[in-house]
Amino acid sequence: MLAPSLCIWAVAAAVIAVPGAGVWLSAASVVAALLSSTVAHVVGRRRNRAGSSTDPVLGARVLGVLLIGAAALLLLGVRLIVLEEDRRHPGLSTAADGGRAMTVEVRLSAYPGSRASEDGTRSWLRGTVDAAPVLVWLDGAPDPEWGPGSRVRVTGGIRAQPPESGAAFEISARGAAESIPGALDGIVGALAESRARLAAAAAVVPGAELVPGFAVGDTSPVPERLDDSMRATSLTHLTAVSGSNCALVIGAITWVSARLGAGRRTRIVLSGLALVGFVALIGPDASVQRAAVMAGVMLASRFGGVPGAGLPALGAAVLLLVLADPWESRQAGFGLSVLATGGVLLLVPALEERLRRTARLPRVLGLPIAMSGASQFACGPGLLLIEPGIPLVGILANLLAAPAAPFGTGVGLIALLLLGISESLGSSAVVVASWAARWVAAVAEVCETLPLARLEWPGGWLGAALLIAVQCAPLIAMGLRSGTIGLPGGARVRRRAPWRPAPSVPTVVRVAIALLVFGSAGTSAGITVAVPLAERAATPRDWAFVACDVGQGDALLLRDPRSPDAVALVDTGDEPERLTDCLRRFAVDRIQRLVLTHDDRDHVGALGRVIDRVGSATIAPPVGPPVAPIGEGTSRDACGGDPRAVAERRVLGELCAAAIPVELGVAGSRISLPSRTGDVLASEGAQLEERAGVEISVLAPSVGERPADSNGASLVLGVRVVGFAMLLLADTGREEQLRLQRAGTDLSADLVKIAHHGSRDHDPRLAPAVGAGLAVVSVGAGNRYGHPTAEAIASYEQAGSVVLRTDRLGSIAISPRGDGTARVWAERGGEATDGRAMSAGCPRLEGWQWQRAEARARSLRWDGSRRARRRSCSSADPRRSSLTVLHGPSAISSRPRSPRPRFTTSKPPATPRARSSRSRAPPSSPSPASSVSMASRSAPTRSSPT
Repeated sequence: MLAPSLCIWAVAAAVIAVPGAGVWLSAASVVAALLSSTVAHVVGRRRNRAGSSTDPVLGARVLGVLLIGAAALLLLGVRLIVLEEDRRHPGLSTAADGGRAMTVEVRLSAYPGSRASEDGTRSWLRGTVDAAPVLVWLDGAPDPEWGPGSRVRVTGGIRAQPPESGAAFEISARGAAESIPGALDGIVGALAESRARLAAAAAVVPGAELVPGFAVGDTSPVPERLDDSMRATSLTHLTAVSGSNCALVIGAITWVSARLGAGRRTRIVLSGLALVGFVALIGPDASVQRAAVMAGVMLASRFGGVPGAGLPALGAAVLLLVLADPWESRQAGFGLSVLATGGVLLLVPALEERLRRTARLPRVLGLPIAMSGASQFACGPGLLLIEPGIPLVGILANLLAAPAAPFGTGVGLIALLLLGISESLGSSAVVVASWAARWVAAVAEVCETLPLARLEWPGGWLGAALLIAVQCAPLIAMGLRSGTIGLPGGARVRRRAPWRPAPSVPTVVRVAIALLVFGSAGTSAGITVAVPLAERAATPRDWAFVACDVGQGDALLLRDPRSPDAVALVDTGDEPERLTDCLRRFAVDRIQRLVLTHDDRDHVGALGRVIDRVGSATIAPPVGPPVAPIGEGTSRDACGGDPRAVAERRVLGELCAAAIPVELGVAGSRISLPSRTGDVLASEGAQLEERAGVEISVLAPSVGERPADSNGASLVLGVRVVGFAMLLLADTGREEQLRLQRAGTDLSADLVKIAHHGSRDHDPRLAPAVGAGLAVVSVGAGNRYGHPTAEAIASYEQAGSVVLRTDRLGSIAISPRGDGTARVWAERGGEATDGRAMSAGCPRLEGWQWQRAEARARSLRWDGSRRARRRSCSSADPRRSSLTVLHGPSAISSRPRSPRPRFTTSKPPATPRARSSRSRAPPSSPSPASSVSMASRSAPTRSSPT
């Protein structure tokens, strides 16, 4: 059963993205069955005529596997034909094409999900509309009595989804959803009410957030910070109901029924009924379905008197679930559940035996270590398809949490039953279960902070393939050494009897073993040690501005290179792992000042990951009328204000709970990160700003202003460091940008962070007013908002700016120089704008080429007395000057600025070494970079973009 089911799983995952593939699969299955039967018959007759006593080449087992696979392929093809017809809902398709709202009745197929955020509670419902699968988004908490089988009426906009998506349509509900009475409401409502009672009881017990997850898989009460910690330490499976929960329920029912004198078949029937009720209570999640089908197959086999086998049961579960819903084959939860179960079934017995013999570990320790190691081994490649990196600390975390999780699950289920009888007894059981929940939470939080908690490893299919090769190489070497595996040439180590001496190992086998072992070790060391060290070595250390690549969000680092310990972080983005990687790459351990421009999730979502590194914080004013008046040009401690404001604003509540001083930013506020006195070159004629480190001025919103939304409340920041001026526009829109210009605010800068990820809501007159030579847009690759828009990019290009995008270049660092030069560094190569290379005419430079390119750039600068011998790299637009000129005074300093330098991108020398292509770069320099120099403004220009 296992081999055909895995093949059908792979086929289903590949063909669901191709509409109409069911017909071809059905035809291919018939042809495969006929060929298999014909070949088996012909070979069998020839063997019989020759008088051979051996089995045919295609024996009964192989023929059975082929026929099962052909039959499953036929069923898959027929199932795809039926389901694709259901997905073509005429009414929903017409509404989606016309962009109009529609009222539909949705039959739920799972319990609602919800997640609380700073913008309120967001809920989602999975169900069907006339057999067409849909996903409904709701504002607010769902009805606690909704569950699988409930019917709900919603009105909202319809969006068609790609063929490979599990839901054929998405519905964004407008207003509240309405329940429709039905025959199943009594049963479904009772089960949903039981889940709601457990969640409500856990909400009032400190540290019990994980109890509903232990018992029924309800993770909605789990805080985001704890959820991130458990994900980083591979503990999320403890709150996803799976085989261990089913085994606990079946074991409990079997033990109780045996004590009551029930027979074997009676115990099996009672266990099956309890399993059905448990699945109905949990809901049809992927891991629950897989575990339930496996348990059902095992119970059925035992009912017939045949001992259950794990691998055939797993194969049957995979086959049945994929045939029931082929789109389940691409779900991460389903895949990880199957991989983890397969790893446990295949590897745990051998691992436990080896630990017992070699390490002398007792079973109480050896079994949890073997199960954690086997699960990590099997799920590692699958996890890399979700996010890069290997959670090395996962084995230790699972070992420490292993005793507590079953206890919390069992007591949580008891609390679920008692809450329906007596609230006081149920609450007491929840308190007892919270002890296990607190232990697991503490393990996750502590293990996350351990050194080497997560190893660097590339994600995606390439990273998964590398990890599979590295993991399988030692296993193959062990097989070669023991004689289980032989080389193609026939070389094999003889398997010896226990009373005979160890046989000699052929030379070719020794060489193969050495290649496998050292190749695996070298690849692992290269990826986890050499590559990170090379990246750190290639990353600039004299940066003043960094736009971290955190996907669709903002996270900007500011500092004076002369004082590397004084760092300001502007926003955090919404991807904690990416933010942590950026801080690690640029050697940021402590954040002296955190500035949160506004409360949107894509700017504050990863706050929990860095909150323990923050010294002080500045946040945007609240939306709506202020709680208390704020004096002009001042900023007060926000934590000492109205307690209601602290409780209602999640960002403020987290910062205050961490005892971090918090100020509200308004126009006129200033933030200073001074340089260390010993590190400042304070000559007699030095400017004040050159000795001040980082100076941040809040330019908007104005004092007493009442923004209508969070974007309108965004803090607009003017930054000056080492004579380099920056303008950070946060997520301001056209209205806020016009207000800034009408107020007469000096917006000129050397660098501008484009507002709102380059959205369409911008004022095209802002770019010429800023006159920046560099424009950075922090945006996620392939985002569903269409950011950045062509209009926003074009407005800055026409104003003479070079646009740098994090979705194509990765993290971007700017290193101003005291001698009038600056350097732009990019994490990876790419294009800066649509259709235009980052440096037209200049090859991308590797990190090891910086110094050579910088020296060459200085020799090619305009010096006012002669022309450069070689043309500078220019924009692909022939109407623009080959030299980008920066204009205007600083956005912060009120005194006249020194002449503004201009940016020219250097061209490497025409020697063979300087023209080294990317393919000739050494392996230790994986990060491409670009070099940009600033020349004196006194140099003549051929033309001016203004």
